[in-house]
Amino acid sequence: GLGSRGFSLAGAECVSTVELTSGRRRCLKHHYPEAKHLVDLREVSGAQLCQPDVLFLTTPCPSFSVGNRSASGLDDDRGILLLQGIRLVEEVQPKMVVLENVPAMLFARHEQDVGTCLELIPSLGYNLVLHETLDARRFGIAQSRKRLFLAWLRNDLPFNHALLQISGASAHLNSVPSTWLGPTMSRAALLLLRDRINRHGKPGFSHLADAFIGDAPEPKNWQGKPIFHCNHSNSAFGIGSMVTLTKTGRGLVRFNGKVHQLTVEAWEELMGLPPGFTAPIGSHAQRREACGDGIVVPVARAVGNWIHEVLAN
Repeated sequence: GLGSRGFSLAGAECVSTVELTSGRRRCLKHHYPEAKHLVDLREVSGAQLCQPDVLFLTTPCPSFSVGNRSASGLDDDRGILLLQGIRLVEEVQPKMVVLENVPAMLFARHEQDVGTCLELIPSLGYNLVLHETLDARRFGIAQSRKRLFLAWLRNDLPFNHALLQISGASAHLNSVPSTWLGPTMSRAALLLLRDRINRHGKPGFSHLADAFIGDAPEPKNWQGKPIFHCNHSNSAFGIGSMVTLTKTGRGLVRFNGKVHQLTVEAWEELMGLPPGFTAPIGSHAQRREACGDGIVVPVARAVGNWIHEVLAN
């Protein structure tokens, strides 16, 4: 619900959600009790969506992500959900359609299939009015997370091109707040983690793991840099004193010679959520996972403000 949170802060009302995972659905129901909460996009009809002005499509990104070496685009059960979203565009005919995903969705590997798919939206009576890649650290968040945003406006509505500007304040963070520090990890656990990384054959991972364990010096180009963070990516994306090393989103921080896991509250802050937002979900691991690997709240709010301007004119 990070997109819903950002749009709500921009003055929108969340009228319907579609979420397959029960824990995340609990969280959405808690924060948007008046909305209609549906389960499976493949079984949702347009009549169930309460006639929204804006249809926000954010399908799972692993089908397209460069971090997933086996990403198969529309051949993936998750990737093909994009077509289900377009089906709902035809059934609902909202004023605006907004699509958010990883920039790699339009890279050469998927460009032809996805491009052909997205050409269906103009054929339904819409004009493309936004094609931007927005980085979270340009909107006050201490991580680099680039996301693609595409928006189509129904062609019976006016569009003032002069309105097109989405921006925010950049974030720079050179140290880890103490409130982010969770439990420490033992040397044995780190060695086990390094062995697991080596078994997966990820290039460069063993060096990063060694740097945390203490068998190798921390790379000099990490020092004095903002924290860049990738929640549960397959690749090491950390710069500074934090790096993500595993698929399961175990963000590790070296602080005063010890290696810590990040708290749930740290994950929430890194995604622009207030502390405790994910508490209705339940366990630590489920809450951390539900913070997502996609859109961050300030970016969604900025896009929501832009949408408000467009529709108001």
